[in-house]
Amino acid sequence: MNRREIIVGGSAAGAACLFAALGWPLPALAQEGAAQDAPLLSAFDRIFTEMLMVMPQTATGMGLDKGDLAALRSKLNRRGAAGVAERTAFYRRALAMVKAVNPAGLTESGARLREIALYRFADEIAGAPFGVEETQRPYPI
Repeated sequence: MNRREIIVGGSAAGAACLFAALGWPLPALAQEGAAQDAPLLSAFDRIFTEMLMVMPQTATGMGLDKGDLAALRSKLNRRGAAGVAERTAFYRRALAMVKAVNPAGLTESGARLREIALYRFADEIAGAPFGVEETQRPYPI
């Protein structure tokens, strides 16, 4: 196993955790050509790490609040206007990171994964101008 295989494997694991945490479908990335998807998977790794900092309850729910992330165990997601603003800013940064990846160099699966992420991140911020935190569930309970 070489360095690239380790990096791509770690990135794929990070992407899988990100998609599982957000309830997104996880397309299978082909083993051949996976190096082509390394920039996208690297972006997903950075997004996943930042997501855990913004939404620490996700780390606890996934059992990742151990070792270096143990401090997240005692934290809750921020609520109210400040929390909404923090999450909206995170989704804007995530959207920008995914947009920065050139789809021309990706495999077919990677390009599809990029489009799904673009849609989901854009959807997460669509309600912000209207004070709606979640477009899937726009009504407060």
